[in-house]
Amino acid sequence: MPKYLHGSLTGCLLLLGLSVSRHAGDLASTIKLLESGIEITIHEKLATNQLKLTRFNNLIQSVILKQEDQEIALEITPYPTHWEIDLGKHRTPKGSTVLISTQGKPIQSGTSIVVEPAEDGRLLLHAHQAVTVGENLRYEPQPNKNTLGYWTHPEDYPEWLFQVPKTGKYRVIIHQACSPDQAGSRAEIRVGEEILRFKVKNTGSFQQFEARKAGTLNLESADAQSLQVHITRLAKNAAMDLRLIELIPIN
Repeated sequence: MPKYLHGSLTGCLLLLGLSVSRHAGDLASTIKLLESGIEITIHEKLATNQLKLTRFNNLIQSVILKQEDQEIALEITPYPTHWEIDLGKHRTPKGSTVLISTQGKPIQSGTSIVVEPAEDGRLLLHAHQAVTVGENLRYEPQPNKNTLGYWTHPEDYPEWLFQVPKTGKYRVIIHQACSPDQAGSRAEIRVGEEILRFKVKNTGSFQQFEARKAGTLNLESADAQSLQVHITRLAKNAAMDLRLIELIPIN
């Protein structure tokens, strides 16, 4: 699990390992990792209206500010190195809590996960399971996004670790989105020496995903291995949003 959770709580650091944060020797806030979420309890007045915390690779279902008898929905924004929660003009009296509901147990961004096949042999490489490398590419955890986005630097790339149930040929299906004015970038899926090239398709918008065949890969190893997606030519400002890659065994 991550060592630190950064917050705008009077400039202090929230220590995940200890589940406490200290400022000037006084208990400032506590944080608790849940089975399906993150709970931050505020013990003193906030210095700003922004909460900043380390990124996790989980789909976010909701962010709620709980205070007294109120529950207020909040927005979360992903940045390359952290998440940011805007508290707006809401008061945060002592004892207020911010509850981030996640899909599954919180997993720190950058944690390598070996994706295992489903019962039918398919491998589903979800955006939230990828490790992102580079300056701007990131996982966007909002329910309406749930994608790798901000792919504005061609040097950035995502990587998945996976293990196939058997060697052989696999059909590759990508779930991508791109607006008409940004489509046309060229990309490569790389697994070892295997390279599969494709062109980013116009799907109508960056929030309109389309499942499309990218081709086939011949996977000769049954050991854990990595899959990377690289942009070889950036057509405009952003390459695409990428939500899922399916590897389907060809019998």
